[in-house]
Amino acid sequence: CYENGGIVDDVLVYKVNDTKFMVVVNASNMEKDAAWFRANIRDFDVKFENISEQTALIAIQGPFSEEIVRKLTQEIPEKYYSFLENVNIDGVKCIISRTGYTGEKGYEVYCPSSKAKEIYSKILEAGKEFDGIPCGLGARDTLRMEAGLPLYGHELSSEIPAGETGLSYAIKMDKNDFIGKKAIQNHEPKYSRTGGLVLDRGIAREGSLIFSGSKEVGKVTSGTHSPTLEKSIIIVRIQSEFLNSSDLAVDVRGRKLKIELCPLPFYKSSKQ
Repeated sequence: CYENGGIVDDVLVYKVNDTKFMVVVNASNMEKDAAWFRANIRDFDVKFENISEQTALIAIQGPFSEEIVRKLTQEIPEKYYSFLENVNIDGVKCIISRTGYTGEKGYEVYCPSSKAKEIYSKILEAGKEFDGIPCGLGARDTLRMEAGLPLYGHELSSEIPAGETGLSYAIKMDKNDFIGKKAIQNHEPKYSRTGGLVLDRGIAREGSLIFSGSKEVGKVTSGTHSPTLEKSIIIVRIQSEFLNSSDLAVDVRGRKLKIELCPLPFYKSSKQ
């Protein structure tokens, strides 16, 4: 967090050993996050190194992701959020983690960027038997929305208080002092993050305003068409007192489309 209680980024931290940690940040925040770490090292006995340019990440996601990974190596992390380092894939030492941002069962492979092309080719070859295909950030974003996962720059930002993001379970207020703790303690949450279905024809996108009658009460932070539900879905930041309102609408290019709020996620995978 920042001192104001806003969020720097949502990251994964891998404990390699007692004195070495690998932090995986959002690619769009790479320079900003690196600057934050450098500024907060202060007088700690810590060395920080940005290895982003030397490291590539390839995600393998979906119900057959484990079978695909097992065609590459028998060294595989079993528990969600666990990882293994120095895994040999075709002679290349990689890190494999049981992670992903799709809501599906999946793994992520970290390898030297100089070897990314050959590792990618090996993954594609291993996936042919299971009809595995490449996909980009558009597909990833649809999946993470259906899973109700927040994305930095949308549901999370330096301006949105951490206590209003739906991630209170990750904020350990019983810890010793941490950056932003005082601001979070003193903040009275007024907004909530939740899901919604657009009942009228149309797709609401990020920034579309939410109304209760003529009163503006929130806005869309992410919106898309859900291939799974075959409906227009939105994630919204809305004043908490309007969570149970029945007269909500979203403004899409001057048209008020009726919406119905619903809990997240929209879809829960049966991943193991």
